[in-house]
Amino acid sequence: MQVLVEQILSNSLKYTKTGKISIFLENGHTLVIEDTGAGIRQEDLPKIFEKGYTGLNGRLHEKSTGLGLFLSKKICNRLGHGLHIESELGSGTKVYIDFKRPDFQLFD
Repeated sequence: MQVLVEQILSNSLKYTKTGKISIFLENGHTLVIEDTGAGIRQEDLPKIFEKGYTGLNGRLHEKSTGLGLFLSKKICNRLGHGLHIESELGSGTKVYIDFKRPDFQLFD
């Protein structure tokens, strides 16, 4: 979990030169990390969790390996948490980490 949150915060800090970063809980189970940074182009959003994909911002800033969000998604999948990102170029990014897990039964 620490690696996941550090990665998301690192991205927010990297791409928010001015403005703010907010961290809050929504609906009692969703951690939201929101920034007013550069944002992500709409055409890049479907690809951001692909291994090695950097998008325009990553290529322009030469600070991106394309592994951070890929690994973040893997971590969430393994732990059974949801990871969703909304963004608008020039307006910032909102990352949702949903900690609500479906009920499951260990024993019959």
